[in-house]
Amino acid sequence: MTISLKTTTALLIVALFAGVFAIAQPASATPAIPVNPIANPIGGGDPCDGIDPTSGALLDEDTVKLQSVEVDLGSTIGIDWEPVTGASLDWREDQGCKIAQLSGVLLTNNVYPNCARIEMRQYYDSDFNDDSYGTWLGNVYSEQLCPGDYGLHLKVIDLDSEVSNLLNRVWIQLEVGTNNSGFTNVGTGKGRILG
Repeated sequence: MTISLKTTTALLIVALFAGVFAIAQPASATPAIPVNPIANPIGGGDPCDGIDPTSGALLDEDTVKLQSVEVDLGSTIGIDWEPVTGASLDWREDQGCKIAQLSGVLLTNNVYPNCARIEMRQYYDSDFNDDSYGTWLGNVYSEQLCPGDYGLHLKVIDLDSEVSNLLNRVWIQLEVGTNNSGFTNVGTGKGRILG
Protein backbone atom coordinates (compact mmCIF):
# COMPACT_ATOMS: atom_id res chain seq x y z
CA MET A 1 0.00 0.00 0.00
CA THR A 2 1.34 3.41 -0.99
CA ILE A 3 0.43 6.52 1.02
CA SER A 4 0.92 9.89 -0.61
CA LEU A 5 2.55 12.85 1.10
CA LYS A 6 -0.82 14.63 1.06
CA THR A 7 -2.50 11.70 2.84
CA THR A 8 0.32 11.42 5.41
CA THR A 9 0.08 15.14 6.21
CA ALA A 10 -3.69 14.92 6.62
CA LEU A 11 -3.36 11.91 8.95
CA LEU A 12 -0.77 13.73 11.10
CA ILE A 13 -3.01 16.79 11.43
CA VAL A 14 -6.00 14.64 12.39
CA ALA A 15 -3.88 12.72 14.92
CA LEU A 16 -2.57 15.93 16.52
CA PHE A 17 -6.05 17.39 16.92
CA ALA A 18 -7.44 14.12 18.23
CA GLY A 19 -4.75 13.99 20.92
CA VAL A 20 -3.26 10.71 19.74
CA PHE A 21 0.32 11.80 20.30
CA ALA A 22 1.54 11.91 23.88
CA ILE A 23 4.95 12.51 25.36
CA ALA A 24 6.01 9.55 27.45
CA GLN A 25 7.82 10.09 30.75
CA PRO A 26 9.79 7.48 32.64
CA ALA A 27 8.12 6.14 35.77
CA SER A 28 10.70 7.92 37.95
CA ALA A 29 9.94 11.37 36.53
CA THR A 30 9.36 14.18 39.02
CA PRO A 31 5.63 14.72 39.52
CA ALA A 32 4.24 17.85 37.88
CA ILE A 33 3.54 20.92 39.99
CA PRO A 34 -0.22 21.40 40.38
CA VAL A 35 -1.86 23.77 37.92
CA ASN A 36 -1.47 27.33 39.14
CA PRO A 37 -4.34 29.65 38.26
CA ILE A 38 -2.10 32.75 38.47
CA ALA A 39 1.01 31.61 36.57
CA ASN A 40 -0.85 29.44 34.07
CA PRO A 41 -4.35 30.78 33.48
CA ILE A 42 -4.73 28.80 30.26
CA GLY A 43 -5.70 25.14 30.41
CA GLY A 44 -5.95 22.69 33.24
CA GLY A 45 -8.61 24.61 35.12
CA ASP A 46 -8.36 26.61 38.31
CA PRO A 47 -8.25 24.38 41.40
CA CYS A 48 -9.23 27.37 43.56
CA ASP A 49 -12.15 28.52 41.42
CA GLY A 50 -15.04 29.44 43.69
CA ILE A 51 -13.03 29.04 46.91
CA ASP A 52 -12.73 32.09 49.18
CA PRO A 53 -10.10 31.55 51.90
CA THR A 54 -10.42 35.12 53.29
CA SER A 55 -12.21 33.75 56.35
CA GLY A 56 -10.54 30.33 56.28
CA ALA A 57 -8.13 28.86 58.79
CA LEU A 58 -5.36 31.19 59.97
CA LEU A 59 -2.06 29.54 59.01
CA ASP A 60 0.42 32.21 60.07
CA GLU A 61 0.65 35.82 61.30
CA ASP A 62 3.41 38.32 60.69
CA THR A 63 4.02 42.07 60.58
CA VAL A 64 5.62 44.27 57.95
CA LYS A 65 6.99 47.76 58.66
CA LEU A 66 8.51 49.65 55.74
CA GLN A 67 9.98 53.15 55.85
CA SER A 68 11.43 55.46 53.23
CA VAL A 69 11.93 59.20 52.88
CA GLU A 70 8.50 59.77 51.29
CA VAL A 71 6.34 56.72 52.11
CA ASP A 72 5.87 54.43 55.11
CA LEU A 73 3.79 51.31 55.81
CA GLY A 74 2.80 50.34 59.33
CA SER A 75 -0.09 50.05 61.72
CA THR A 76 0.15 52.20 64.85
CA ILE A 77 1.37 55.71 64.01
CA GLY A 78 3.56 57.66 66.43
CA ILE A 79 3.48 61.38 67.24
CA ASP A 80 6.21 61.98 64.66
CA TRP A 81 4.00 60.41 61.92
CA GLU A 82 6.20 57.34 61.65
CA PRO A 83 4.90 53.79 62.07
CA VAL A 84 5.51 52.36 65.53
CA THR A 85 4.26 48.88 64.66
CA GLY A 86 4.12 46.98 61.41
CA ALA A 87 1.10 46.28 59.23
CA SER A 88 -0.38 42.83 59.80
CA LEU A 89 0.17 40.05 57.27
CA ASP A 90 -2.11 37.05 57.75
CA TRP A 91 -1.98 33.81 55.76
CA ARG A 92 -5.30 32.00 55.43
CA GLU A 93 -6.25 28.69 53.80
CA ASP A 94 -9.40 26.89 52.73
CA GLN A 95 -9.40 23.53 50.89
CA GLY A 96 -5.72 23.89 50.01
CA CYS A 97 -6.14 27.37 48.53
CA LYS A 98 -4.17 30.14 50.25
CA ILE A 99 -4.31 33.92 50.48
CA ALA A 100 -1.98 36.52 52.06
CA GLN A 101 -3.82 39.49 53.61
CA LEU A 102 -1.97 42.75 54.35
CA SER A 103 -3.72 45.33 56.57
CA GLY A 104 -2.20 48.59 57.74
CA VAL A 105 -1.72 52.28 57.04
CA LEU A 106 0.10 53.84 54.09
CA LEU A 107 1.67 57.22 55.02
CA THR A 108 3.02 59.81 52.60
CA ASN A 109 5.05 62.96 53.10
CA ASN A 110 5.90 65.28 50.23
CA VAL A 111 5.03 62.92 47.34
CA TYR A 112 2.79 65.43 45.52
CA PRO A 113 2.15 65.44 42.53
CA ASN A 114 2.87 61.70 42.58
CA CYS A 115 0.91 58.87 44.17
CA ALA A 116 2.01 56.06 46.50
CA ARG A 117 0.95 52.41 46.60
CA ILE A 118 1.96 48.99 47.92
CA GLU A 119 3.06 46.22 45.58
CA MET A 120 2.76 42.59 46.71
CA ARG A 121 4.69 40.11 44.57
CA GLN A 122 3.51 36.52 44.90
CA TYR A 123 5.71 33.42 44.65
CA TYR A 124 5.76 29.65 44.89
CA ASP A 125 9.04 28.46 46.44
CA SER A 126 9.44 24.69 46.62
CA ASP A 127 12.60 24.68 48.77
CA PHE A 128 12.39 28.03 50.65
CA ASN A 129 15.85 28.98 49.42
CA ASP A 130 16.66 32.45 50.78
CA ASP A 131 18.67 33.26 47.65
CA SER A 132 15.77 32.64 45.28
CA TYR A 133 12.13 33.49 45.56
CA GLY A 134 11.11 30.62 43.30
CA THR A 135 8.39 30.84 40.68
CA TRP A 136 6.77 34.24 40.28
CA LEU A 137 2.96 33.97 40.36
CA GLY A 138 1.98 37.60 39.79
CA ASN A 139 1.60 40.98 41.48
CA VAL A 140 -1.25 42.79 43.21
CA TYR A 141 -1.36 46.48 44.11
CA SER A 142 -3.09 48.49 46.81
CA GLU A 143 -5.29 51.45 46.09
CA GLN A 144 -3.23 54.53 45.41
CA LEU A 145 -2.81 57.42 47.82
CA CYS A 146 -2.64 60.59 45.68
CA PRO A 147 -2.36 63.64 47.94
CA GLY A 148 -3.41 67.06 46.68
CA ASP A 149 -0.55 68.88 48.43
CA TYR A 150 2.94 68.40 49.88
CA GLY A 151 1.72 67.62 53.42
CA LEU A 152 1.37 64.44 55.45
CA HIS A 153 -1.37 62.01 54.35
CA LEU A 154 -2.50 58.51 55.30
CA LYS A 155 -4.71 55.79 53.84
CA VAL A 156 -5.90 52.53 55.39
CA ILE A 157 -4.73 49.62 53.26
CA ASP A 158 -6.35 46.19 52.95
CA LEU A 159 -4.54 44.25 50.24
CA ASP A 160 -5.20 40.58 49.46
CA SER A 161 -3.02 38.40 47.28
CA GLU A 162 -4.52 36.30 44.52
CA VAL A 163 -5.98 33.00 45.73
CA SER A 164 -3.64 30.13 44.84
CA ASN A 165 -2.92 26.57 45.84
CA LEU A 166 0.81 27.31 45.39
CA LEU A 167 1.27 30.68 47.13
CA ASN A 168 3.80 30.47 49.98
CA ARG A 169 5.98 33.58 49.70
CA VAL A 170 5.37 37.30 49.15
CA TRP A 171 7.57 40.37 48.68
CA ILE A 172 6.05 43.68 49.78
CA GLN A 173 7.41 47.04 48.67
CA LEU A 174 6.55 50.74 48.57
CA GLU A 175 6.16 52.47 45.22
CA VAL A 176 5.81 56.09 44.11
CA GLY A 177 4.72 57.36 40.71
CA THR A 178 1.73 57.96 38.46
CA ASN A 179 -0.36 55.89 36.09
CA ASN A 180 1.02 57.95 33.18
CA SER A 181 4.73 57.82 34.04
CA GLY A 182 4.80 54.48 35.88
CA PHE A 183 5.68 53.56 39.44
CA THR A 184 9.13 52.91 40.90
CA ASN A 185 10.28 51.13 44.04
CA VAL A 186 11.39 53.68 46.64
CA GLY A 187 14.14 51.43 47.95
CA THR A 188 12.35 49.36 50.54
CA GLY A 189 10.89 45.89 50.58
CA LYS A 190 10.46 42.85 52.78
CA GLY A 191 9.88 39.24 52.00
CA ARG A 192 7.67 36.98 54.06
CA ILE A 193 7.38 33.19 53.98
CA LEU A 194 4.33 31.19 54.96
CA GLY A 195 5.12 29.14 58.06
